[in-house]
Amino acid sequence: MGHRTNNPASCKVARAAGFVVEGIQRQKLAYDGVRYDVELHARLATDPEPAPHPPS
Repeated sequence: MGHRTNNPASCKVARAAGFVVEGIQRQKLAYDGVRYDVELHARLATDPEPAPHPPS
């Protein structure tokens, strides 16, 4: 999965779901003529389940 690097909320959700950061795809997305970097996350079927988080 990927998200724009200027979106920390998406990164937090990905990490909470057990996704690990694998790298940055530079200038991957373009919106209104502006290019954005994307942080790439991955999770393998063999990765451990993420720890449960208490409700906030």
